[in-house]
Amino acid sequence: DFLETDYLQRNRIEYVGVYANTICFRDTLRMLHRLEYLRRCGGWRGKIMVGGPHTTVALDTIPDFVDFVVQGEGERAVLDIVEDRVRERILSYPRIKLLDNLPMPAWDYFVHMQYDWGLDWFKEKPVFTMNTSRGCPFHCTFCSVGSIWGRKYTFFSAERIVSDIEHLAEQYGAKGIYFREDNFTCSRERLIRFCHLMIERNVNIPWACETRADALDRETTALMYQAGARAFYIGVESGSQRMLDFFKKGVTLEQIRDAFTYCREFGIKTGASIIIGAPTETEEDVKKTFALIEEIKPTVTWPNVFVGIPNSDLCQYGVSNRLHEFIDDRGLVYLKGHNDRSKRFYGNRWNASIPVSFSRPKVSVVLSTYNDGHYLPIAMDSILKQTFQDFEFIIVDDASTDGTADILSKVDDPRIKIFRNSQNLGLTKSLNLGIRHARGKYIARMDADDISLPHRLETQVNFLDKNAEYALIGSSYYRMDEKGEINSLLRVLEDDRSIKAGLKRQNWFAHGSVMMRRDAFQQVGGYDERFKFAQDYDLWLRMAKVYKVANIGEPLYCWRFTESSITKVRSAEQRYYANLAISEAEKREAAEICPKLADPMVSVIVPTYNRPEMLVRTVRSILNQTYPNVEIIVVNDAGVDVESVVTSLDQKGNITYVKHERNRGLAAARNTGIRLARGKYIAYLDDDDLFYPEHIETLVGFLESSGGGIAYTDAFRAYQIKKGETYQVVKRDVPFSCDFDAKEILVCNSIPVLCVMHEKSCLDQVGLFDESLTTHEDWDLWIRMSRKFKFHHIQRVTCEYSYREDGTTMSSGRRGDFLKTLKVIYEKYREYVEDRPDLIEAQRRFLHNLEEEVRKKITIPPQVREDVDVSLIIPVFNKLALTRQCLESIRAKTAGVTYEIIVVDNGSTDGSVDFLRQEEETGRLKAIVNGENLGFARACNQGAREASGRTILFLNNDTQVESEWLPPLLRILDGDPTVAAVGSKLLFPDGTLQHAGIAIIEDR
Repeated sequence: DFLETDYLQRNRIEYVGVYANTICFRDTLRMLHRLEYLRRCGGWRGKIMVGGPHTTVALDTIPDFVDFVVQGEGERAVLDIVEDRVRERILSYPRIKLLDNLPMPAWDYFVHMQYDWGLDWFKEKPVFTMNTSRGCPFHCTFCSVGSIWGRKYTFFSAERIVSDIEHLAEQYGAKGIYFREDNFTCSRERLIRFCHLMIERNVNIPWACETRADALDRETTALMYQAGARAFYIGVESGSQRMLDFFKKGVTLEQIRDAFTYCREFGIKTGASIIIGAPTETEEDVKKTFALIEEIKPTVTWPNVFVGIPNSDLCQYGVSNRLHEFIDDRGLVYLKGHNDRSKRFYGNRWNASIPVSFSRPKVSVVLSTYNDGHYLPIAMDSILKQTFQDFEFIIVDDASTDGTADILSKVDDPRIKIFRNSQNLGLTKSLNLGIRHARGKYIARMDADDISLPHRLETQVNFLDKNAEYALIGSSYYRMDEKGEINSLLRVLEDDRSIKAGLKRQNWFAHGSVMMRRDAFQQVGGYDERFKFAQDYDLWLRMAKVYKVANIGEPLYCWRFTESSITKVRSAEQRYYANLAISEAEKREAAEICPKLADPMVSVIVPTYNRPEMLVRTVRSILNQTYPNVEIIVVNDAGVDVESVVTSLDQKGNITYVKHERNRGLAAARNTGIRLARGKYIAYLDDDDLFYPEHIETLVGFLESSGGGIAYTDAFRAYQIKKGETYQVVKRDVPFSCDFDAKEILVCNSIPVLCVMHEKSCLDQVGLFDESLTTHEDWDLWIRMSRKFKFHHIQRVTCEYSYREDGTTMSSGRRGDFLKTLKVIYEKYREYVEDRPDLIEAQRRFLHNLEEEVRKKITIPPQVREDVDVSLIIPVFNKLALTRQCLESIRAKTAGVTYEIIVVDNGSTDGSVDFLRQEEETGRLKAIVNGENLGFARACNQGAREASGRTILFLNNDTQVESEWLPPLLRILDGDPTVAAVGSKLLFPDGTLQHAGIAIIEDR
């Protein structure tokens, strides 16, 4: 807490020293950056020292602003520092040979920080911890102590230890001592002397220590018990002698058994520490370990799932042999299969999993780069070394020409996803592209020439987790020069009210420093691609209109200010777009405060049928529009009564409700709404879809300024699955985003109805929806409109429509009807294509594809099913006998794996089609039948598109599989998220090798 108050300044503290070890280094980093912040803002003017083992094993992780870094023993170093006798930043002193010459620790600082043993090993408190030695003469491969202290071993004398214990008993009432060091019993001579002194001086204080098993014999154990020993913590490590030797432990299983036997004999409690999952360990080794534990019966057992400690031999072994799955920000190395082992051996006692969800990361960090190769590695490194590690890192290379591609090709982290633009699209479009691929709950921005401080993501995630009403969080930030030297601290407004007032005049967020909720970003429509600059300012203004926003006062980001940032042309453009953002915000503000009579009314038609819960969300999305002059017409097409629902939402008196006596279909429901509409413009929204807040304003603004009669935006397709009683969105994409083509509209419809707004007067010339059409009624209207009016495309996502595979969306369960009405429309508008053979051919292909979908009742696109492990895709062309053999071998030899079979026929003429259709009718496979041979590659793609398994496997029909052929392939994919594909050995019929697989060598 002293870092959060004026303690340092008030007490004129000149130096703060921070102890750093690897496991707790994240806490150290937070303290260091807090101290630097206090210095930068004038809250403290002292010096910072860092010591401890981490400074030796990972010196590169110590921030540059730390004044003194002490490696090894620190007593002399600290004295020299505070007496101003050193000029170096990194200090390393010779070993202190006589530890007894060191002063007694400041025990009064620690009297209220008692070590909680967690068990009943000490009946009374307080219990003090003591360290009585330094260094280690042993060579255990899992430990890094040797790299810190060397192999020399020095220690306090027995006399000094006993004297300190007596002092603790007299001054602080100590009731127990825990010797918190692995090697307390290393010097047998000292140990014996210590025990005799405790007995001779009648120091009746119980104590516990850590010890090696080979240090305990019956005589020594008896003496230690007589001297007060009540518990031993023993490093057993393994029940396999092979593993003990691999660890270079220097202990035998017999010595371990004897040590625990002696402890039981004298009533000394024991803790056994074991290591699980170390490199080379087998399941048999694990069984031996637990068999040993069962035999020696320790009071408590601590299983430690192996994690490689930096600078240890075993850590380096794991990395050099590529056994690792993940290396975290501290340099800790997690081996493949770590999470499975943690779950198996820790259960729900605590979470020791790899701190990353590779499939569902909590944060998506999005960075767009264009020719930033000089700074990019530093920016990337600052993200990869975050104290919060559950993120994916999306990098969009905006067609760089400076070697950026080479830099990105060398990255080796499963969290990084790289997308490359074929041409330079600019920052705004690139960011929208990157965020479109994001899976995280939160989006964190990062610029390619800046630096995020290590605790940035952690701090912002904590804020958003605790403050659900906030959608955007930024921070104060440092300004640094081209060399990375920090030259100033830029403070920002912090609270929601101040920021919203301040945003009316200037931008109060550093673009790269922010984290925002992905749902909120999508709700306000993302970045406006009209903005070349100030796209962030415009986004903040729109976001602040709907949500709360905040900044954290402590800086979490370093912004690089370079010469290229301040060119006259660039500055002028930035001012222009910033002013545009302010102007747009002022228009929205004015419209809300004082709606103008000149604002044309928009009538939104909402047909509904038996979905009252979804209807509420849909209507609210209209009520939350930034455009003020809207009427809503809800047409209930003879479904359950929703009048009370609509009435409860009609707080502004702008909702009209009407109900059909019988179900008449979508076209009739929309026509009913149109006849009641009073607005200049008409918009459409089905009862399970959403408008984002600026949808109507975007379309009205364009139509009013351009004089056009019809315009449309883009929409997210939101894939939904049912969880319990509700549907949840699992993915979003934009399947349609193209400028209008009067010829293409005669082939198929690519304009979702909710995207469109048109003048009501357009219908006077083309008529209403065709009520004879049970589907495709919107497409039919677009065709008629396209003959009279021009469609204008606004390339911006402003709305969202639902896609569910269970038939509960407006059209997802009516594929057969699609086919019927498609033929009706083609016939209805035949005159427009009669002299266009290219359009006739395009219609034929589209019709054929839809016929295949309807025949197989395939939904588009298929949902990945977790209960299907593998989709087996088999392209075929004739050779029916081989296909039969292949399928028979799969069904006979595949066990322990759930799978589906998809056979793609490329125009076979030998009876294969009839056979496959018979197989499909019995539910044994899916069949895709092409009228002509489309080639092997296209057939594979067709099968992959229809696959619902979590993995796909391509198989030739001249293949026969053997027993246990599939599980090993799956184990490799499931065991290593960095593996994208795995192949198997292929044999000729005589058993000779045909193909041994392919390896892609990463450094070639």
